Amino acid sequence: MKKNKIIKIICIVIISSMLLFLPMMNKNKTFSDSGFDYDYDSGSSWDSGSSWSSSSSSSSWSSWDDDDDDYSGSGSSGEVTLGGMIFFVVFMAAFLGFVFVPDIIKGAKIEKNSQRKATDAKADMEEGVERYIRRYFVPNFDKEEFKNECYKIYLDVQDAWMNFDLDKVKNVLSNELLAQYESQLATLEVKGEQNIMEDFVLVDSILTSAKGENNTLEVTMTLIVRFKDYIINQETKEVLRGSNKTAHTVTYEMIFRKEVSEERTIKCPGCGAEVDIVTSATCPYCHQELVKDSTNWVLTQKRNKYQR
Repeated sequence: MKKNKIIKIICIVIISSMLLFLPMMNKNKTFSDSGFDYDYDSGSSWDSGSSWSSSSSSSSWSSWDDDDDDYSGSGSSGEVTLGGMIFFVVFMAAFLGFVFVPDIIKGAKIEKNSQRKATDAKADMEEGVERYIRRYFVPNFDKEEFKNECYKIYLDVQDAWMNFDLDKVKNVLSNELLAQYESQLATLEVKGEQNIMEDFVLVDSILTSAKGENNTLEVTMTLIVRFKDYIINQETKEVLRGSNKTAHTVTYEMIFRKEVSEERTIKCPGCGAEVDIVTSATCPYCHQELVKDSTNWVLTQKRNKYQR
């Protein structure tokens, strides 16, 4: 690692030196060309845009013709300068590639590895949560089904909030959260304002933890959603705060609660046998899938962790 840093420093010094001395080298070459004993003719000169005009004399570089050869200022000095510049650009690109490309490739690999590790960590975490729930509370718990249900609850609550109609989501909100939303909506209504939320896009959803106590299961999840969020005047529909053109990505921490049955055993609907529902998702005798009675998932907390 230390050796690589030293090599990079040396390469940078070389490139910097070339940048410093290249103009002087070109300048010396120009003087060398202009040092030939040519006739100067002010009537035949380069235009001012060529940067070859002389500031100390009225005469300037002019073309020289004879019977055998045709030489011009642009042909002699111009080709040397252009060639030198091309060489310099190629040389510098090669050095920069030698110095920095390995690091760029290495950085890309590190980023890819980090993303893969993050994905693996997410999968491991969700697998642990799912295994815990299945073992102690809901044997037939389905992670993806749970995520879809929770996202639907989220959308229903947002729609109810936007339309001042919390009655239709009373069954999926805890009493505490419902009271909080009713108070906040009352304030908005008094002001004559309405919160508009639209164009929802689910970015990601992650099960982060679960805990059970007294036949109650609580599952915490991270929900990342992108949408437009702004406040309008209810009468004029004028946008008062936020933007109806720009979407933001919000990361929530949400907790869902579910009451689970105290009964450990149920009667199999297939063969009638008594089966321990806590340890089995299917009947061990007839292999009928068992469904444990329970209430719906209820949202107890929705916290905005950050947004961008």
